[in-house]
Amino acid sequence: MTTLFHHDNQPRLEAIELEGENWIGAGVSLPHVAHQRIRTPWSHSRAKRAFDLAVALPSLVLVGPVMAIAAVAIKLTSRGPVFFRQERVGRGGRCFTIYKFRTMHSGRNDEGPLVTKQGDARLTPVGRIFRKWKLDELPQLFN
Repeated sequence: MTTLFHHDNQPRLEAIELEGENWIGAGVSLPHVAHQRIRTPWSHSRAKRAFDLAVALPSLVLVGPVMAIAAVAIKLTSRGPVFFRQERVGRGGRCFTIYKFRTMHSGRNDEGPLVTKQGDARLTPVGRIFRKWKLDELPQLFN
């Protein structure tokens, strides 16, 4: 059994490899996808990092005011932190932390299904707007 995602060291989603398929704890099955670690040349990795920074830094400057307004809106309308953090598994099985604006009431993401649906009571009013316009994703520019 492999823990795919966790937050605050609590297992969230577990998968069991069973006859070529991954069975996810929520009762959903996905086909098993084998991955192989591919070595990229040192210069390619450096060029990709330079490109990421060249795009992300100006983008942060442009959307900075929107992010500041979003942070204030979250703080004024609900209790809890402005950002939601979660560990994810990336290329080569390396763990990394994603950051998003919090769209749910603090502590409510542990309740209910892992996937939100329309009309989910855990979402804050501001969170509904953020998700509709994908504004909750803006902090990922920091990654």
